[in-house]
Amino acid sequence: MPEALDGQPMRRGLVRLLFFAGLVVVVIVTVPGLGSIRGRLAHGNPGWLVLAGCFRLASALSYVVLFRAIFAPRMALRAS
Repeated sequence: MPEALDGQPMRRGLVRLLFFAGLVVVVIVTVPGLGSIRGRLAHGNPGWLVLAGCFRLASALSYVVLFRAIFAPRMALRAS
């Protein structure tokens, strides 16, 4: 198995992702000029919002996989 898919780096990446998501939530909740975003999110269904976030993440990851396969097959997964 490639080193990039090893358990420890994957866990660290997941922790970073969760930390970043939490930071975004804190910024949206606390920054005074983001009231319109808070209003829109308040009327949203949490399940659909999480699903949309998962689709967005899957889209970004699929871009990385395709970029690596087409342009840089020998490039490290982390670098691509």
